Amino acid sequence: MSKHTELRVRRRNSRLVIPDVQDSKTVGPIIGYAEEPLLPLADACIPLIPIIFNILAYVSTALEHTPDYPSDGLTRDESASIFLYTTEWKDEHRSLYSALNETLRTADPEQLQPWFKYLKLLLTALVKIPFAPQQTVWRGIRKDLRLEFPRGTSVIWWSFSSCTTTLPVLENDLYLGYEDQNCSSFVRKDDWDTPDNDILPSPVHEPDYASCCKQCQTTTGCIAFTYSPSTQLCWPKRSMGSGGNSTADRITAYNPNNCSSFVRKDAWDILGNDILSSSVQQPDYASCCLQCQTTPKCVAFTYSSSRHGCWLKTSIRSGENSTGDRITGYNPNTCSDFVRKDAWDIPGNDILTSSVQQPDYASCCLQCQTTSGCIAFSYSPSSHGCSLKTSIGSGGTSTDDKITGYNRECMNYLLRSIV
Repeated sequence: MSKHTELRVRRRNSRLVIPDVQDSKTVGPIIGYAEEPLLPLADACIPLIPIIFNILAYVSTALEHTPDYPSDGLTRDESASIFLYTTEWKDEHRSLYSALNETLRTADPEQLQPWFKYLKLLLTALVKIPFAPQQTVWRGIRKDLRLEFPRGTSVIWWSFSSCTTTLPVLENDLYLGYEDQNCSSFVRKDDWDTPDNDILPSPVHEPDYASCCKQCQTTTGCIAFTYSPSTQLCWPKRSMGSGGNSTADRITAYNPNNCSSFVRKDAWDILGNDILSSSVQQPDYASCCLQCQTTPKCVAFTYSSSRHGCWLKTSIRSGENSTGDRITGYNPNTCSDFVRKDAWDIPGNDILTSSVQQPDYASCCLQCQTTSGCIAFSYSPSSHGCSLKTSIGSGGTSTDDKITGYNRECMNYLLRSIV
């Protein structure tokens, strides 16, 4: 276990889960509380005022919800002390049971002293409750500690332990969760590996795929991960990188929602303008998109569903309809420096002898941005024709479906030069 990185995973409820970091040192007997007088709950909790937020208000609530004559021979204050222990504090404030158990595990006499009066009342109440029949109970932990606690070993447990008799309770997302819960936003790819792009210097040990997914969800910058069922190792990733098919027991998953800023064009191809000398292997369109997002200068890409090929592009120039299974994606936000004029045409001043095919206005704008000398363009939504311009010349109102875009900064520079 020591060779793997163990990370704390944030959960919404930890009552049935053992803390991630817990000292396994031998803890001596807790003495002193038994000599305390048996006090009413409010008096027993006065020493806890500096420790537990708004403790006396929660004491009042506990007493209000406790009958005058509880069952099992308990007094009202004794029964209310149990109610108080099981109460969850509101607004992210730490609950009494959490602070108490942490203090018990430290076995620090000085830190335990304020709890003695409450402990006397609580333990007096608990010993009056009849024992339940012998049975198996469950409590969760986010580590594999089987080597530290061999089967049949007697363990002295000094803190109070909330447990459940039903295992599915721990599988609820409030506690440990399981594969079908809270991981639906990730796309799973079996027999697929993602080398490199690791966030951590070494993998994390997780018991299953769902736990690895949750590890990624709570790790800053993680948008993908790879998991090995045989070794139970989890690699959180900052990108899909050049993921490829694997013959091992690797499973890769990623968050496709990170690609929402790209525009998708099916049956559209981009020739040339490749960043890399060859395509990279990616399992699907969203993975190719993530690859582009994490590659410097990539503003577009083309993906082949049949070949799993992903071609990263510096521009979408010379885009054209595709008869194959090509899909193109591009970032339309790279066109924010251009001013758009609808129903406006720019005759003449063309850089090329003919227009190029682009799927939409934003693609034509990107084409202009990556073409030397281009400071304006005209686009026809009906014909998909994109005409690149050296200037806006004598541009005038158009009755056709032309749209004009021009670079504001370049035009300001030209106007200043003329003046």
